[in-house]
Amino acid sequence: MERRRSSRFRVQLPVVTEWTDAEGRAQFGGGFTRDVCLRGAFVISSKLPPEAAMIAVTVVLPNARADSQELRLCSRGSVMRVEQGGPTLGYAVSCDFTDIEDILPEQS
Repeated sequence: MERRRSSRFRVQLPVVTEWTDAEGRAQFGGGFTRDVCLRGAFVISSKLPPEAAMIAVTVVLPNARADSQELRLCSRGSVMRVEQGGPTLGYAVSCDFTDIEDILPEQS
């Protein structure tokens, strides 16, 4: 049964993450989204945070204008599941990207 509250988009975008390990040390990871929605993302990465970890997520969106900086979706959330077996290493993050309208340029 589908439990998502927002549409999921299958798009591969760069991701930077940060969480604290069991010893209290900051850990940094990176990877690419497999899919993303307003309520989270699935991150493909070889460095996996523990399930239920609180995590800071930054998704980098390319900007179509060459003279502009890339756009970044930043949020804090939690790791919902970690996939270590099978063909994909990665994890699902539940977070809130609903403020995306705040970073998008206004259309004229």
